[in-house]
Amino acid sequence: MLLAVNNDNTAKNRPMQISSHFNGYDIHICPSDQLAGYVTCYIEAEGAGTHDFLRRFPALQFGLVFNLQGSGLSVSDRKDNHYTSNDLFFVGANTGYLDLHMKGRLHAFYIVFHEYMPRLFGQSPADFTDSVVHAGAVDKNVRSLHERLLAAKDFPGRVRLAESFLRHKIYKAALSPDPLAAYVRNKIEMQPHLAIKSLEQATGYSIRRLEQKFREQTGVSMQRYQQIVRMRHTILHLKQDPGKDLLSVALDFGFYDLAYFGKMFKQCTGFSPSAFNTSRLFHSPVQNGPSYLL
Repeated sequence: MLLAVNNDNTAKNRPMQISSHFNGYDIHICPSDQLAGYVTCYIEAEGAGTHDFLRRFPALQFGLVFNLQGSGLSVSDRKDNHYTSNDLFFVGANTGYLDLHMKGRLHAFYIVFHEYMPRLFGQSPADFTDSVVHAGAVDKNVRSLHERLLAAKDFPGRVRLAESFLRHKIYKAALSPDPLAAYVRNKIEMQPHLAIKSLEQATGYSIRRLEQKFREQTGVSMQRYQQIVRMRHTILHLKQDPGKDLLSVALDFGFYDLAYFGKMFKQCTGFSPSAFNTSRLFHSPVQNGPSYLL
């Protein structure tokens, strides 16, 4: 159950904070307000969970994670690559699942950006796809933000610090999303079964040109992103209706080969579709927010 806890209507321009207690973690989420075109949401998680890791499903999102606890955070992917940090790191768009491992208690602050935002830090989205990178090595200014976040008293205070830092950085970079890539992404989000070829007529651009622009902005191909969107819909559908026949679910979301569906599902979640139904899922109430398996 997710509860809105910030009902202060006198606080102008303050987005609503959403809080939940899940598997031993206190989770706070704040949708971005003034920076909605750049940032999806801010998340803070704290506690000693009943599981040893958080698993992030495939997502075309770029994230900046600040460790507020002091003990190390370790990230691993489905190919068993590992990365450990005691302070802060970037997480690129992931086409498979990522696991966040904790030593003792977890306390982390996570900024979830739109997919093109690596450019704010002088990098291409492709540089971060399926990667975890130490943030301080990319941009020294995020280190000073980390120090201020550690000193802040609470989650709303950390959100204000993050928004102030990002507003200044975005203003200096004069950064904006590419409208063509944004159009393609929105079409795929709204119509997961869309025939990619139809985008030529809808936009007046060739598939080759659309592919180039989309990869520049996201780091993945249009086809791969469509697979991620369809799989995300499938995951949520299975949690909402766990008793439904798997073949019917696969067909509903455009997977016409059950063996291929099972292979893709395991790549994305680490589970077979049938085993997945016994898991527990935390899904962000923010549109296009991340989903986590614990």
